[in-house]
Amino acid sequence: NITIAFGGDTNGVEHVSNFLNKGGDPFAQVSSVLKKADISVLNLETAITTQTFHQEKKYVFNSNPLLIDKAMADGVDVFNIGNNHAGDFMRAGVTDTIKAITDRGAKVIGGGNSGREAWTAKVIDVRGTKVALLGIAKVNGGANTVAGGELAGTTDGWNPQVIELAIKAATRQAKVVIVYVHWGVEEQTCPEKSD
Repeated sequence: NITIAFGGDTNGVEHVSNFLNKGGDPFAQVSSVLKKADISVLNLETAITTQTFHQEKKYVFNSNPLLIDKAMADGVDVFNIGNNHAGDFMRAGVTDTIKAITDRGAKVIGGGNSGREAWTAKVIDVRGTKVALLGIAKVNGGANTVAGGELAGTTDGWNPQVIELAIKAATRQAKVVIVYVHWGVEEQTCPEKSD
């Protein structure tokens, strides 16, 4: 059996950042679950950047990089950035976020420094079984933060043809394909009907 743990929308701003700076561990209560799983995936719903230019919207997140350190120390292997906050600090912020994660040795899904990178599954070998992971941003930061060509950004969950191609490509790389989709209506406790 292969076990995979998934963490939902996570950022390290305001009181979480202060907690991290004081040596706190926001993942302490779930660390045993994350470490026990063969693969642990976290939806990193934030940028991690020194950029200051950002989108004009109600919530803009730029998190303390200690968030990544604590998450990895507590067992997170893969960070999904296919969401509506990874691009809060535009394409440069996406690139910085990817670098912050990969420099620490973790994998990124749901975005990349190019369209090809964003849509290429990350493969992890678990005791001889290859598992491919894709992140899909059905809720994303808008056209200016979606990856394409050589532009950094997230995946685009509104493009069914590209999604299908990415999944088919992943099936050629691995026996198991996991698709992590960021979707839904904020502040709702039940899923809405699909369009």
